[in-house]
Amino acid sequence: MRSEPHGTLLTVSIWYEPKTACIKIASPDTDWLITTVNDNPESERGHPNLFGKLARYLREKDKPAPPCTDYERRHGLDTE
Repeated sequence: MRSEPHGTLLTVSIWYEPKTACIKIASPDTDWLITTVNDNPESERGHPNLFGKLARYLREKDKPAPPCTDYERRHGLDTE
């Protein structure tokens, strides 16, 4: 694991929420860190790159995940 002199290690849980088409991100280390990310660049929570990478990670771990996105296909992140 890469170590940064001004960084810290953060444990997070991620899961896909099909009803909202978002990936949820939470940390068991805090009671306030929970957020979502989606693949819509126009959305306040939109971050296609992060969404694609987290989706790929979920698929690789055989967890519920969104279908492969166009962004993933264009950037070689698709695993389907």
